[in-house]
This record gives sequence, C-alpha cells and structure tokens, in this order.
Amino acid sequence: ICCYIIKIYIFMKTKKNIIKKKYTKKNNCKESIILDSGEGGNNFRKLLLYKNKSCKINLKKINNGNILSKNTFNYIKEVVNSKIKFYSLKKKKIIIACHTAVSTIYNDLIKNNFVVNNCKIYEPILPTCKYIKKHKFKNILISSTSITKKIGIHKKMLPNLNIKYIKFDNLADDI
Repeated sequence: ICCYIIKIYIFMKTKKNIIKKKYTKKNNCKESIILDSGEGGNNFRKLLLYKNKSCKINLKKINNGNILSKNTFNYIKEVVNSKIKFYSLKKKKIIIACHTAVSTIYNDLIKNNFVVNNCKIYEPILPTCKYIKKHKFKNILISSTSITKKIGIHKKMLPNLNIKYIKFDNLADDI
C-alpha cells in the first residue's frame, strides 16, 4: 500500500507540473482531451478544473469504460492508436493518463516526437522517470498492471536503478 501511495503521489505531482507548465494559458484546455482507462484521468481533470474554472477539458475512456489491462498487448496498442488518431484530428493536445496504454505505444511516441497529426501527446511515464531521477531514488517498487510489468518501460528508461514491479490486474478497477 505504501508503494501504491508513492506511485500516486509521484503521478499526481507529475500531473501538477504539467498543469503549471502547459495549461495556464486561457482556453488552452479547450484544445485538449484526456484519455484514460481507470480513474486517474478524472482526478487530473479535477485538478485542471481547480486551477482553471473556465476549463472545459473532456475526459474519454480508451476502451469504452472497459478495463484496458484485461486485454492483450496487441489489442491495447490497436485501441490506443485508433483513439489517438481519431482525437488528434479534433484536438491539439492529448493527455494519456494510463501507464498501461502508454507502455504499449511508447516506442511509436518516441519515434514521432510525441506528435500525431500535429497533435502533441502528453503521457505520464517520462515525467515520472524524470522525477525519480531528479530525486535520486535508487530502489523503486511500481504497482502496475501485468502488461506494464511485462513491457517494463520504466526499467528500460532507468536501467541503473533497482526497479521492481508488483502487478495488480485489477489496478484500474481498484483506483
């Protein structure tokens, strides 16, 4: 439970930094959408609304309200890519608030400099890893879905750290 709280704290702290840096301009959030499979995106949306009362940012579920992590890697990647392509034609910024979703498409995001159809993609993994590195943490326990654990993107990005995953297949349900 302690590690879970640390992950949420890091994630929320990271999201607050995104709010400060990227969403302080008026009407900026109208051009954005949050994609999520659990409830973290809704919490982030509430933070945005708290910071900017006139913000009308939309929250959309990646898998139509069904738990994303209970599917295969290829299915998740296909669904996430199709949602990004669809919303990137309508919005200028997409925030993906799901580590599992981002893990499946991370290499594609890097290859395209986090841009799809001139739409900037924001994700939680890189800021979380930067936060870990900045604070010089050496031992990290990440509560995650089995897909996120299998991909191990945090380990790949921080190879010199002792990173362990503990999987909770119902993580999105429990949040």
